[in-house]
Amino acid sequence: MKANCALFIMLEGGYEEGVKAVKKTCESAGGGKGPAPACFAFRAPRATIPATTDSLTLCHKWTLRIHSRLAVASMISRRCLTQYPQTVPGGFRERQEHPELLDGDHGTLAEVAESLDDLTRINTCLFGIAATLDPLKRRVRAAPKPVSVLDLGTGNGHLACALANWAFREHIALRLLAADVNPRHVAVAAAELHRAPTTFPPRPPRGGVHLLAADGRRVPLADNAVDYVISSLLLHHLAPEAVVALLRECRRVARRGLVMTDLIRHPVPYWLFRLVRPLLVRSPITRHDSEASFRRGYTPAELRRLAAQALADPQVSVHLPSTRLLLTSDWG
Repeated sequence: MKANCALFIMLEGGYEEGVKAVKKTCESAGGGKGPAPACFAFRAPRATIPATTDSLTLCHKWTLRIHSRLAVASMISRRCLTQYPQTVPGGFRERQEHPELLDGDHGTLAEVAESLDDLTRINTCLFGIAATLDPLKRRVRAAPKPVSVLDLGTGNGHLACALANWAFREHIALRLLAADVNPRHVAVAAAELHRAPTTFPPRPPRGGVHLLAADGRRVPLADNAVDYVISSLLLHHLAPEAVVALLRECRRVARRGLVMTDLIRHPVPYWLFRLVRPLLVRSPITRHDSEASFRRGYTPAELRRLAAQALADPQVSVHLPSTRLLLTSDWG
């Protein structure tokens, strides 16, 4: 193990004993050859709930346990992804191009829809939608109305759907375009947008999303056609030169700015996702593509360099608790 690696140990009770274990781990990891790696210990508090068979109390007990572990995971992610952004051990050091099944013509239309449903669950439960829409909502509220937004790489349209429903509840005049380069994804999105209003996620009111089959690097729209461009989980599908071309096209199409989120190539978000993947993923396509996606992702420094080639003042950060890369830029 190299000296610039970081060890994270999660403790529950017995903090003094845990500190001794941490020191012992550091010494053994150092191996007596050079400095030992940095090591951080986080204490996970136990939930003190009286023993009972009452179902509500048991539910509360497990909720407290889950929340304590999420708090620990958040501390680990914040320390590793912000203080040590360049520490990328193992197979995450270099970006690797692995083909993803969802990018091609693999599977039937029903199997593609099932995989896109997995992405909806992942984005909903792991704060992916919030990572993209929260920065956008602040901009939409401040912009002159009506506001127009283009969602690139829309998949089944769940992000545009969530934005349309929010705008309807807030009484904000919003015009939404959702584009995807894959015609099968557009077909799935069209079917999703015509689902009954009682389904989850509900379809946008008043048919507020207009679908478009188009490549994000060559959008068939005029200059300054929309106010903002957004995307979620799109950038890692593109090679570095294609990311620059995409951002330049966004600069041409949008009058005001962009908000984009994507996976970060780092073992912490990868293993956190592996922990919850059995609960959220049903499609074998998604199981295959998730392994490839994390290794195709970019680090904050890499995305910052690429964005600087196309945008005047790009801002790249790590959004927590989603552990997603957040790219924003405003020019209008």
